[in-house]
Parts: sequence; C-alpha cells; structure tokens
Amino acid sequence: MATLEEVKKLIAQRDIIDKQIAEQEQILKENGVDMRSSLIDSEGFPLANVDVYSVRHARQAVICARNDRQKLNDRIEALMHELHAIAKQERPSSKSDSKGDESEQPVHRTNNHPFARVDKVSSMSPAQQAGLKDGDQILQFGSLHAATFNDMSQFTRIVQNSIGSFKNSDLFKKIRVTVLREGRAERLELIPQQWSGRGVLDCSVLPVTSAQVI
Repeated sequence: MATLEEVKKLIAQRDIIDKQIAEQEQILKENGVDMRSSLIDSEGFPLANVDVYSVRHARQAVICARNDRQKLNDRIEALMHELHAIAKQERPSSKSDSKGDESEQPVHRTNNHPFARVDKVSSMSPAQQAGLKDGDQILQFGSLHAATFNDMSQFTRIVQNSIGSFKNSDLFKKIRVTVLREGRAERLELIPQQWSGRGVLDCSVLPVTSAQVI
C-alpha cells in the first residue's frame, strides 16, 4: 500500500536528480553549446573553444538522468493516484462530499513547479485583498497544482465550487493559494466575493498561451 512517506522519499530523490541535471547543463552552458549543438567545425575538426570530452560526458549524463527522472515521476504519479483512491474510500460519504469541495480538500503537490502566472490584479479587488500581486507564479490553487493542471477551466471550476458553497451570501468559501514570489513560496487565502468591479476575484491568470479573468 502506498504511503505519503514513500512519496516524499521519491520526491527527494527526484530533487537530487534535478540538481544533477542542472550541474551538467551548466557545463554545456559554459562551453556555449546545448544538447544538440555540433561539436565540429565546417571542416570536420573538433571546435577549438569547446571541451568536447566534457560536453559529451555531460550530454550522456543528462540523458541518463532525465530517463531516471521520468521513471521516478511515473512512480510518484502512480502512488499519488493510489493515495487519493485510498483517501476517497476512507472519506465518509455525504451529500456535501459528493459535490467535491476542491478548495478545502487536502492537497499534496508532487513538485514546486509553477503552472500559471498572475498577470493583472485590479486595485481593491478580492484578489488584491488576499495578497496576490502581478507576476506571482502559482504553485497551488485550491486542489490544483502542476501535476493536475490541464487547462484554465479548472481555475473557474474551483472558484465556482467556492461560490456554490454559499449561494445566498456575498462572501464565499476561501481558496488556499500558494505562489512563488521572488524565489520564496507565499501561502495566501483567497476569498471570492461580490465587489464593485468585475467578477468575484478580478485578477488575470496567464497560462502558456492566453489569459483568463476570473
């Protein structure tokens, strides 16, 4: 049976591999090449300003480390799914549980990789009152994190779940948010609510290709 402690150990191992990859990629950077750059000149001779042996060794190390990392990541994801399934079976069933309170369920992130970015926060908005700032990188938004993020509609669903918790009120259930700001993780509590501006948060969240106002 999967345990959270086992997952944490695997994540720690993955972090070590990430550091090893970064060290080897630094060797490539110092030589002015990447994983695909040619190491010979137009006449077929090794580049004079490149430590060819070190670069080849670094490339091979990166390839092996990436393969090991992928295996670890697959194992972590499988264990997380198993843990969630166990937690779901052990959770008492009720009408309120069946609605899926995404903003309050315990969340275990499998990494600290940002998956979205706060682009615009309106002055005096609920988002600003919660402490969100332009440029914040989102690590967690309710139950959402990098391993579970697929598209921007997931943000909307989490906010709608918060609203649905208190349909007859101007103040809704809080959403736990973790952002990366200037290299440090900041934990915030976001409370959607009616105000004089747009929506119930009024901040723009920017994924890879587009922005969405919620």
